[in-house]
Amino acid sequence: MDNSIFKKIGQDLMTLEINTIIKSDMSTTKMPNSRRQALYELARMYSSKLEELKVREPVVWKYAGMESFGELRDRATEGISILSKKLHNAPPDKKKDISDQLAILERIQYQSSQVVGMFKLLKEISKFFCWDEIPGNHNARIINFLIENLSIDWIKTATIEKIDNKTIRLYTEENQLFLRLNNDKTKASIKTDDGRSYSLTVKKENGKLNIYNGKKIDEFIVMPENDNLTIHDTELWNNDIDRQRMNEIEDLDITPDHVIMIRKAWDIGTEKIVMQTFIQLDGDVTTRISDRLFENPYRENIFKIHNDSIQMSTKFWSNLVGALTTIAGDVSKILVGKK
Repeated sequence: MDNSIFKKIGQDLMTLEINTIIKSDMSTTKMPNSRRQALYELARMYSSKLEELKVREPVVWKYAGMESFGELRDRATEGISILSKKLHNAPPDKKKDISDQLAILERIQYQSSQVVGMFKLLKEISKFFCWDEIPGNHNARIINFLIENLSIDWIKTATIEKIDNKTIRLYTEENQLFLRLNNDKTKASIKTDDGRSYSLTVKKENGKLNIYNGKKIDEFIVMPENDNLTIHDTELWNNDIDRQRMNEIEDLDITPDHVIMIRKAWDIGTEKIVMQTFIQLDGDVTTRISDRLFENPYRENIFKIHNDSIQMSTKFWSNLVGALTTIAGDVSKILVGKK
């Protein structure tokens, strides 16, 4: 096992965060197991709150992908600008309400930016290679793609040449295949020496042609000669699709960090956080309390609930850190023993 895994987990365990939220009407709805559906519900939640605060218009994107969350981020940013000016001129008795609204908008802005960043990373991962870098810097990318996904082993020793601005040839003395662009350079096809053909998506970005996958390789459409069938070019990494389509295709392949990010955004939603405690591994503790909480007649009960949550969380945290330390030590002993 790679020691970097333990390092990454250790970094994630450096801080414990406990939030207490007061909600007027509770729901037993859990976050959907589908990451696509969870993002859809989160986007709908954010959109509803922006509508309530009268900063949602104009609405262009109504889905849950990079463009949709980018729009939600931008609308929240506009709302922050409007409310910040309003706060400056508001009478004292209105400032608390406006400050609460600003806090929610800032959360929507931040979380939406996080989701957009996740999709940008997924988009970059889905990019196979750059047409303009072959032959050249991306030779290894196209070779690895053909080996890992198309099981073309002879490609390891192949010569790569660009015949013209729309054709790349990979060949040995006994085998060859061609990668060709269509006339408008929006699709690329791979034709193997055994007659198979595959369609890939081409996008011009920053003056260069990038080749993207649209689905996992076992779902590629095998096309007869001259068949015009194509594949959706962004569904693998994006989520700007209708909800029914989300149920029909594979889920987003994201990292555990991104799953945690989505779950945290889902759990907190657009509710007001009345108490928040951060505990650092070195013993530093920071607690933030909303001044509105002191006006709540049930504040003593809320303080107790928050304190109980801290006790429960720190116990679990301590056990988790202890278990990780033990596992890391055992793995280290095994590795040392092998040397």
